[in-house]
Amino acid sequence: MVDIITGEQLAVVAEQARHSHVSEPHSYVWLEREYGQASTMDIHSYCAECGAVRVAARHGKPASFFVQGVANMVKYAAIRKSKITECQARLMARAVVSDPELSDSYSTQIDMQIERYITLVRSFRPEFEEEEIVKSLFRKERKAVTH
Repeated sequence: MVDIITGEQLAVVAEQARHSHVSEPHSYVWLEREYGQASTMDIHSYCAECGAVRVAARHGKPASFFVQGVANMVKYAAIRKSKITECQARLMARAVVSDPELSDSYSTQIDMQIERYITLVRSFRPEFEEEEIVKSLFRKERKAVTH
C-alpha cells in the first residue's frame, strides 16, 4: 500500500496554493444558474477580494477529494497489473493540490473539476480510460466487519 501524502502535508500545501474566498454579507449579483439559460436567474454571492462568483449548482469538491482519487487509482492499477509508481503518485498528488481549478471549490463546478482531473491524470498515464479515472474518484473503502 502506498502512502501518497499525509494529511498534515496536504493541509500545508493546500493552504499555500489556495486563496480563501470571503463573501460580503448582503452583496449579491443576479446570474444564470445554468449557462445560457436566462430562465434560471438566481442571486449569487461573490468573493470580496478577487470577485470570483460562488457556484450555485453542482458545487466543486476540495483538492483532498482528488488526492484520494489518486490513492484509489494506485490501488486500482495494482489490481489491474499496471502499477503506478510511488514517484508518479506523489507527482500526481502535488499536481492536483497545486492546480487552481481543482483546489477552488468556491467558483468551479464539479463537472469542470472532473474534466481537469482526467486531463491531469492522462498527462502522467495516458493509457488509463476516462471511465476508469472517474470511477477512481468515487470508490469507497470497504471496512471489514468483525463480529
